[in-house]
Amino acid sequence: MVISPGVLAGIMFALFLVLVAFFIAVMLYRDLRSRQNAYANFASYLDEFLVIMTKDGHLHDVLPKFMDDPLYEQLVQNERFESILSISDLTRLNDYIRGLDAYPDIPFIFSFRGESGLLWYELRAVVQKNTNYLAYLIKNVTMDVESRNQRDLIQKNLDLLLQSTGDFLWSMDVERRQFSLLTPISDDEGRVVPRSVGVQDIHTVLPDVDFARFAKMINSRVVDFRTTGRDNDENRTLKVRLYGQDGKKVWYALRCKVGYDENARLAIKGTARRMDMSLENPMFDDQGINALASQIFALPDMSVFCLDRDYRFVSCNLTFAMEHSIPDPRLVIGKRTKDVITTKYLTYLTGLCSAAFETGRPVSWRGSIGESNRIIVLNTTPVSNDEGVVTNLIISYIYMSREEFDYCLNSSEEK
Repeated sequence: MVISPGVLAGIMFALFLVLVAFFIAVMLYRDLRSRQNAYANFASYLDEFLVIMTKDGHLHDVLPKFMDDPLYEQLVQNERFESILSISDLTRLNDYIRGLDAYPDIPFIFSFRGESGLLWYELRAVVQKNTNYLAYLIKNVTMDVESRNQRDLIQKNLDLLLQSTGDFLWSMDVERRQFSLLTPISDDEGRVVPRSVGVQDIHTVLPDVDFARFAKMINSRVVDFRTTGRDNDENRTLKVRLYGQDGKKVWYALRCKVGYDENARLAIKGTARRMDMSLENPMFDDQGINALASQIFALPDMSVFCLDRDYRFVSCNLTFAMEHSIPDPRLVIGKRTKDVITTKYLTYLTGLCSAAFETGRPVSWRGSIGESNRIIVLNTTPVSNDEGVVTNLIISYIYMSREEFDYCLNSSEEK
């Protein structure tokens, strides 16, 4: 049989097409393997995938083809949502699909329990017109949900802490001179004061005298920040009175940081610690101060006296007067310390008082003077006026034998 040249040419052309098809198939396979390797390298970093499903709920296609995600793997294996989602989530998904036309931009949030625990996903659906398919863009939002829950827990704990202590957070927009409360103020019973969050009229929050001191502190901090380019808040606690419940003035200790906010505006954020609820440094009204001072000056075994900035006696108790051979405490008032206290004690006392006047902080000292067998335990407490200036010092001290001092020291350490 003789094959005509035309038939032979046709056979050769067919073989050529087969070879080309084979070559294309090999290239596609190699490309597929390459894509698979690429996805394998980055599978753990992908958190979104596209699912194409028929309207009756059967899986048609997924993209990308390779992904390391528990829900993705379950969808590929089961090809339906029915065997994956809970009944309640499946019902909500069907309602979501039916309402797509009315609310196309609202996502559907659902959970799926994988081997590592409960996972959260966000699904957005698009109906492909004139087809029998639905496109689902699914994103793993587990980290976002956990972060949100953690933030909510932190916020609840912070609110509980501030509500229990009476403290609050505040901010000041330097350019607009707007004072804002970042957290609500609580009353004496721990109840939140209404409308105590957001921008406030600072003149209704602070008395005029305290506002002047607050404004002075703010201006000083801003000038320092603009001059040096950094914030220096060392020893910058400001004690002011704020109007509390029923117009009552309450002492707070303010501290703050200067910097830029999210809009690149110069701003100040700070804390306000309620002083009358703090055991470390209580602040009372005038009646409370007088009652406390009367109790302190009535102590029978402790010498107590008060000095002004000129180191003159403002008052003293009977124990101190009798120790210095003065029968009546009123005879001490107005005298200088050098006229009452001997030189060997005065040197130590002057140094402690100078430090207390300068820093505005309590100073304590204990020790013996010379070769005496007695230990002196001395405490110096500053007293400030409404402007925060230290005007007086209350000094108290007691003598103890070395045996008594060692006994008290050992007892406190055992406790």
